[in-house]
Amino acid sequence: YDQYILQVSTEFVGTVGNYTITPKYIHPAGHIENPAWYIPGEMATAEYTAGGDPIWYQFYATMTGSFTLNSTVPGTSFTAGSFISTCVGGEDTLSFEVVEGRKYYFSVAAYGSEADVGIVFSGAETEGEITPDGSANKPYDIYLGDNSASVAAGSGVYFIYEATANGTVIFSSENTGFAWGFADFDGETELTEGNLSISVTVGDLIYLYAESLGEALELSFNLKLKDAAKQVWFSGPFVLDGSAPNLFTLEDNTYANSQITGKIGKFVVTWDNPDATVEVNNAVIENGAVIESTSLWFGPYVKVYFDGFGLGTVNLYFTPIV
Repeated sequence: YDQYILQVSTEFVGTVGNYTITPKYIHPAGHIENPAWYIPGEMATAEYTAGGDPIWYQFYATMTGSFTLNSTVPGTSFTAGSFISTCVGGEDTLSFEVVEGRKYYFSVAAYGSEADVGIVFSGAETEGEITPDGSANKPYDIYLGDNSASVAAGSGVYFIYEATANGTVIFSSENTGFAWGFADFDGETELTEGNLSISVTVGDLIYLYAESLGEALELSFNLKLKDAAKQVWFSGPFVLDGSAPNLFTLEDNTYANSQITGKIGKFVVTWDNPDATVEVNNAVIENGAVIESTSLWFGPYVKVYFDGFGLGTVNLYFTPIV
């Protein structure tokens, strides 16, 4: 069957046409939020500050091949990264494979230098052409509801979704032979079959990439937005002597919140549903953890919810430590 990977990243991708993508990812060490575009084949000078962070650049690959960086300064260190991999180069030269339609980053540094230095370098492809402006990969706008796109064999397609409300965006597809995924600059790629959920706030720009691993394919997928979970106050007060459970019955897309009042002391907190998550003062606790209340009126806040803020029932016990 035809296979493809839909890679999900909320990274900065520069300005493409009328799109301005804002940084939404954890930058690799020293990575500025808006790396400069590099034009392959040209000589460039990276003004490196002694003991400082590396200088980052970005470019798009329009054909599959390899890309080689060279420097005239001994001791230059190159680092390169993409959606799904990171490689670190040594002295003066770095070569790495590139795939059509992907954007890549590389950094330039001279860590052994005790003074500021202008690192002269150049980069060129050994096969195909590379464009720095992203025009060959203009993203498709995608919206809530059904979406589709044609993906050429051995190529890729970019997508952008702009969140219009707070909540969770859920991507789902009836296609088989694919996985949703996202990656970071440590080279850790997480793939999962089935639905993919991403928490968003209004204005977030989600950047997606679909790559064909076989023949050309007709890609179809659905987006729906699950509104931000609603708070439901526990009717309480809590039973704090361990004599009876505190029953939480949660509807879909809700979480319970309440405050411990009326008793000072330490308590062992346990619950009977392993699917429930319990937080005390905004920190997730383990089943059987010990918490402390130091005020009769202003004790810790307790929050109870299920994965994805789904529905469920759980009994929560507070057993005092005498």
